[in-house]
Amino acid sequence: MMISTALVMLMTPIGLALFYGGMTRSKNILNTYSMVFGSFAIAFIAWIVAGFSIAVGTIDGSMNEFIGGFENVMLNGISWKDFASVDLGQLYPKFVFVVFQGTFAAITVAIASGSVIERMKFSSWMTFAAI
Repeated sequence: MMISTALVMLMTPIGLALFYGGMTRSKNILNTYSMVFGSFAIAFIAWIVAGFSIAVGTIDGSMNEFIGGFENVMLNGISWKDFASVDLGQLYPKFVFVVFQGTFAAITVAIASGSVIERMKFSSWMTFAAI
């Protein structure tokens, strides 16, 4: 799991930033790199703060089919002694699962940054990525 997580994290600087930088004009390369790295960082922080809880948490009632609960906001209630899922044979800490899923959530926003390169200001993109 950790190797897979590291490979996904390496796809951002090596794969996306260089790929998008090669498709843009030379005067916009720094902005391109900043948009990819910044969106990855902001999306990963948003995943830690609330995304994991909304995606994986549980809520009482019929809304559990559509949205998770907010009991794990900012990873509250998760410890290193918790396993991801013993029933499914996932015997690694839940934090590893959080980071693994978070890298995919973050690289998704970084991929989306490629559609707005040279079309959007950096500050506007960071605000959009955070939302």
